[in-house]
Amino acid sequence: MFKSGVYIALFACLLEMAMSITEEHKLKLQATFETVGEKCAKENNITEEDIAAFKERKFPDGQEAACFSACVLKNIGLIDDEGQLSHDLAVENAKAVFGEGDEIKAIEEFIETCKDSVADGADACERAKLVFKCFVEHSEKFNF
Repeated sequence: MFKSGVYIALFACLLEMAMSITEEHKLKLQATFETVGEKCAKENNITEEDIAAFKERKFPDGQEAACFSACVLKNIGLIDDEGQLSHDLAVENAKAVFGEGDEIKAIEEFIETCKDSVADGADACERAKLVFKCFVEHSEKFNF
């Protein structure tokens, strides 16, 4: 039902900085998102319509999409168990992929920009939805 490219379309844009991502980084991200996406899709009832909405940078209706997002963001190390943006964990995981490049600064700026808007969510699923919305709102600023 799901193809590996779907997972990249859903969340790779959170980490793929247009600045200087290499083909090696893209492949590493693709493998990570494929594994995480498959796991999270099994745990949440994500439809083809949900996937289409994510591809268009629109958040699908329903708790399933929010919890799918929380699962993916948690498993890639962008949010913690409570759904809060986790600066240290995100930077540590990003360094494992990108090293010490400009991408790390962009991730840090993204977390700083979005951390307050995410704090208002009632639970991890709602906060993951807020992360996505903040990302979309500020995507041009971060060149995502």
